[in-house]
Amino acid sequence: MCFSATASFTASAVLLMCGIAALTRAKKNQRLFAMIPFLFSAQQFIEGNIWQALTAGTTAQLATYAYLTFVYIVWPNWIPLSIGAMCTKVSEKKMMALPMMAGILTSILAIGYLFVATPQAMITCSNITYAADLPRWLWLPGSALYLFATIAPFFIPKIKHLWVMGVVVALSYVATLIFYHTAIVSVWCFFAALLSVFIFIILR
Repeated sequence: MCFSATASFTASAVLLMCGIAALTRAKKNQRLFAMIPFLFSAQQFIEGNIWQALTAGTTAQLATYAYLTFVYIVWPNWIPLSIGAMCTKVSEKKMMALPMMAGILTSILAIGYLFVATPQAMITCSNITYAADLPRWLWLPGSALYLFATIAPFFIPKIKHLWVMGVVVALSYVATLIFYHTAIVSVWCFFAALLSVFIFIILR
């Protein structure tokens, strides 16, 4: 998350409580979806440690890899998988196969990103930037696949308020792209983490 280690750790604690509340409400086919705040809690805790390391002037390579694993491997697969588990119609399950495939392809590209490009975390303008030498021909299709995998699933099943969460997540991406372009990985994850409170409303 952006701003500071304290903010990241605070968000982690709040999301942990949200996850507990969501799981107590979730039905069997909703449990994966209800676990999203738990995953965001772990991710924000990791970034809190990155903040501490960078502020102290030490490297945070292992934590950086862990954080980006959430970003590029966990989320593009967990989102379509968890929402797909809530689909009740065969047609919805078939449509969900497309973002699931996009998530798998994103993960394949991410493996190359994480283990070949050697990403580095750095503090710029009160935000954490994750930088790596990634060719544009790989970045453009990778971004398209990622957005399709993480946003499209919200609009496939007819679940009350789910599409609203999808719209807000998409708008938060646009806002982050405009105002926090260089730190989009960190800041958009922050917005998405906050938006996971929608899950409690959807599961009611």
